[in-house]
Amino acid sequence: MVARFLIPALVAPALMAMGPFAAPARAAVSFGLGQPASHTLTFEGLMNPSDFSQVAGTDQLDAKLTLSLFQASGNIWYFAYKVENQASGAFGKARINGFGFNVDEAVTGSLSSGMFDREGSGQVTASYATDLCFMSAGTGDCQQSTGGGLKAGDSTTGWFRLSFGQPQSVVTLSNLYVRWQESHVKKDIPQEAVLSMTAVSPEPAPEPATWALFIAGFGAVGFALRRKVAGNQYFDSIGKD
Repeated sequence: MVARFLIPALVAPALMAMGPFAAPARAAVSFGLGQPASHTLTFEGLMNPSDFSQVAGTDQLDAKLTLSLFQASGNIWYFAYKVENQASGAFGKARINGFGFNVDEAVTGSLSSGMFDREGSGQVTASYATDLCFMSAGTGDCQQSTGGGLKAGDSTTGWFRLSFGQPQSVVTLSNLYVRWQESHVKKDIPQEAVLSMTAVSPEPAPEPATWALFIAGFGAVGFALRRKVAGNQYFDSIGKD
């Protein structure tokens, strides 16, 4: 009986230390100095900028964004990008005119090439702002919605550079999005819904202290089970005398 009640009693503190299970969160990707890495993010449907919920009926508005770190030297980091417009069905004429993200570290400058060679920051919609955007047209404006853009079925590549005020060992990009134009083919799509944002729902890795609680808890359970088995063997041996 001891072992039966030890499991919830000892494991519960570890589960409590993990906190509530994570709800879906907008994606973040990290790159480390001296560790070239590549991340591919999948976007599906338009998002309501107010609460980041998906707009119903826009699931055919798909895109992919691949980011690869290919050179980093202290405070200057170079990334390659590949954008794929996979829109289909009623959204076959929708174009991607930009992508962007927030940067956890303080950026002092940026430069980009390829189709999305116009850098900007600030408002993407009236209710949503971003640290950096790379657009196909315009100057310094993440809200522009005319001219250029990547057509459905096409892909494009380029690179961008991020400069920091001091050397970095890790750079984290979060709240990544692609921006659409000519995507309002249905009357019930909110006018402000021009973004697709990634959504991921993995559980966060437990902190070291949490792992310590797990190890201690299961270790105690194992010890209790060994004592129970030893006790049973002792009484069995008495019964045989």
